[in-house]
Amino acid sequence: MHVRRRFISLILTALCVAVFGSVVAGQPMLINPALVSGTAEASGTTPTAAAAAPSTPTSGDPTPAAPTIVDKRVENAEQLRIAMRKLETNGATDSATAQEVAFYQSRDAVLAQQDAVEQQIKDLESRKADLETRFKAAPPTDKQYKFADLDRMKDDLAAEQARASLASDKLATAQASLQKAKAAVAECEAKRRRAQEAFETGKSATNAAELAVAADRAKQEATLASETLTLRKREVERAELTKHVTELAIRFRQSYIQRVGPQVSLTEADYKEQLDNLKKSEESATTDLANVQAELRRTDSDLRDAQQRLDAAAGDRESERPILLEAMIAQRRTREMLTEKTEARTQRLAQLAQLRRAWNRRYQVATLDRNQTTHEVWSELKKARKETQEFVDQSASDVRIQILKMRDVRSSLSSVNKKAEAGTKGPPEILVQLGIQQKQLEETLKIHEKSLVSIENCRRVHEKLLEELDPLVEAITPQTLALGAWYQAELLWNQELLQIGEKSITLGKLVQGLSILIAGWMLARFVSLLFVNRFLKRFRLSKDATSAIRSLVYYSLLFFVVMSALKRVNVDLTAFTILGGALAIGVGFGSQTLINNFVGGLIMLAERPVRLGERVMFKDIDGIVEEVGFRCTKVRTQSDHLVTIPNSTLVNESIENVDRRRTIRRSFTISVTYNISRELLAEGVQAIRGILEEREVRERIHPIVGFDELVPRVNFSEFAAESLNIQVTYWYGPVESQGFADHSERVNFRIMEEFDRLGIEFAFPSKTAFVTNQNRSRGRQGESYAA
Repeated sequence: MHVRRRFISLILTALCVAVFGSVVAGQPMLINPALVSGTAEASGTTPTAAAAAPSTPTSGDPTPAAPTIVDKRVENAEQLRIAMRKLETNGATDSATAQEVAFYQSRDAVLAQQDAVEQQIKDLESRKADLETRFKAAPPTDKQYKFADLDRMKDDLAAEQARASLASDKLATAQASLQKAKAAVAECEAKRRRAQEAFETGKSATNAAELAVAADRAKQEATLASETLTLRKREVERAELTKHVTELAIRFRQSYIQRVGPQVSLTEADYKEQLDNLKKSEESATTDLANVQAELRRTDSDLRDAQQRLDAAAGDRESERPILLEAMIAQRRTREMLTEKTEARTQRLAQLAQLRRAWNRRYQVATLDRNQTTHEVWSELKKARKETQEFVDQSASDVRIQILKMRDVRSSLSSVNKKAEAGTKGPPEILVQLGIQQKQLEETLKIHEKSLVSIENCRRVHEKLLEELDPLVEAITPQTLALGAWYQAELLWNQELLQIGEKSITLGKLVQGLSILIAGWMLARFVSLLFVNRFLKRFRLSKDATSAIRSLVYYSLLFFVVMSALKRVNVDLTAFTILGGALAIGVGFGSQTLINNFVGGLIMLAERPVRLGERVMFKDIDGIVEEVGFRCTKVRTQSDHLVTIPNSTLVNESIENVDRRRTIRRSFTISVTYNISRELLAEGVQAIRGILEEREVRERIHPIVGFDELVPRVNFSEFAAESLNIQVTYWYGPVESQGFADHSERVNFRIMEEFDRLGIEFAFPSKTAFVTNQNRSRGRQGESYAA
């Protein structure tokens, strides 16, 4: 069973090989499709038949060399000649021959491009060898180089760097084209195989000729795609070689500059020569600008005349309007050209001024002693580098603008050219005006091209200045790090935060103003306290007067401090006039309460209804005055709470100043029960009078107010509902709250002692019922109640 399976598998393999071999034998080899096609045509057979039987070299013959591009072009030219003769014979209706002619023409163009690429590759290889030889050789030592020579070397280096960038872009484009060519070859080969298969299958069909033509066309497209792929490969090789050569040229020029650079410096003579050249260029540009402006004024007049002639053309002169319209457009083009020229001359003068500044800086850098770099010098270098970089960036923007302008001019020129081509059979006057427009547009285009060159030259000088400034400001050394930190701090210090009119407020000024404000506030507090403690104490003023003067001194000093801080910040103090008017309006509408409190504070300080340390009672507030300010008065209550009372309220309301009393009046009532006798009540009243006459009690309750002595009073005052009342009144002095409380306690204890001794009972709210038997004859019983 196993042997049988192996035998069957061998048979199947042999069949597959036979079938595959027959298929391969049926496919033509496209080593040189053009040659096959040409041979078949010459022998009178179809291209397919000729291609089906290619000649194979015998085993003894050497391998034939691949045909060169020249051979391919000669052979293709011969085949093209034959195909064109056949087309002339058969006529334009022979589509197959016309297709062959187009194929050979396209192939000749591709081969010509291959030939050009090959020649360019040879030139690049020759240049590469020359650069390698020159790169190894040292520059001549006997030649004296000038600074202008070094500048030209740097310009050449910049040009090579630009070519290197362009070469990189071309290489990327060539590689993308190569990928597209490979995809096209694969597609054409697939199409050729399908066409060949259809031709082999339909040889006996009625459309065999059409299938043969389609197969030949597919083979031609595959051949053309193959030649194009060869061209793209060589283009990639050329782009790679170009990039390598430009990189080698860059390294060569860099090494040359490194060798020559230390030997060359910007001398005073070179500097003066550059300034002289700039001066001549400025004089020439100024003269040109004046001439262009004069010509522009004349053109404005001619344009107005042309517009008037166009407006006047009507009626019988309607046929002249197209000519006059083109004449007016020509004048407008002339004016636009002169306007661009004026702008270009103005920009040229500005560029020359920038070049003069750049050369001044280059000379300063060349003559700078790097070992004696101070902060001022380094800051100037840093500023110069920043400005130079900004100019280089602006130059790139100007270049883009010029390119856009040139694109616009080219578009206008294309439109005029089309109009001139379409109007060849029209009036010759219109063609003349169109010619003037073309001339002016071409002149405008030249102006933009010159502006581009001028911008590029100016940019290169500034780039060289950047290269000379970078080693000075970008080097990492302790000195440059310290100078850099100082420079950044200075930039931050001078950073503009706000602008008021023509004056700016910087961060540094703001910090200085805040510092003055804080230091002045602390100084004002210290000076006001010092003034009070060292000067006002000599006059033995009251506390409130001292506080008022201290407040005035403090706020006066604080006012001058605020004014000084604002002046330092660069705030215009005259603006406070407007601020005062606005404040007055604000007072009238929303600040009345504040002003009332301020005025009330002034009244409080002037009249002094309360003083510091005094006890006052205001509504439900009872406390000690701690501060009398311009806006409010602060009172410390008996529960140690601080209460702030607006001055306007204190001025308009009643204040009870407890500490301003001359005496403390005490008036109280002693209630005794109704079951006391008259004699015992009188003895009790007399006992109270005796207590008030005791030495320890009397010495504090007989104050003299004015010329009168306030004598204590004790009287049996009334029959109350529940008690008999004794009214006691006396005055305590001098005023002192704690002493008054102690004295009252002493009097109360003495009264209790005397009443206990006498047996007098103090009454408290109660009721006692008395029942009395009345005369029975009256027939009723009565009740009376007594306390």
